[in-house]
Amino acid sequence: MGIYNLRALDLLEKHALDIAIAEKFLGWQLLDDPAKSGCKRWFDEKGEPTAYGTGCGMRLFHPSEDLNICYTDIIERLKNGGLMITCTVVEDIYTCGIYNNKQKEMAHWYDSSLGVAICKATLKLLLKLTNEPATIK
Repeated sequence: MGIYNLRALDLLEKHALDIAIAEKFLGWQLLDDPAKSGCKRWFDEKGEPTAYGTGCGMRLFHPSEDLNICYTDIIERLKNGGLMITCTVVEDIYTCGIYNNKQKEMAHWYDSSLGVAICKATLKLLLKLTNEPATIK
């Protein structure tokens, strides 16, 4: 997906945002599924298959729209990395901030969609940490 800057992050649509989360934050790859001919599946950073793919009976990976996916695959990963995320809503606008264990804000984003705000704050954190494609493990 390349290297992002804040302007590019602002313009990401939901589908591209979901792919960026999978590749850049989670370290996943979308590969041919050896168990299902003609299907693609997301494989995690260890090369293990995930529950997500491109149809063929698999769940689609859409953390920007599905908060259940967002919680288990993004928020839990942040928590395991010693970070926390808090979100507030004012007049239908969600603001999400990611904080370290000293309560210092590392990144934030706001959007009319909670899932998008969480995903973009997460990618903004990656931009802050490095200018190169990276994953948080």
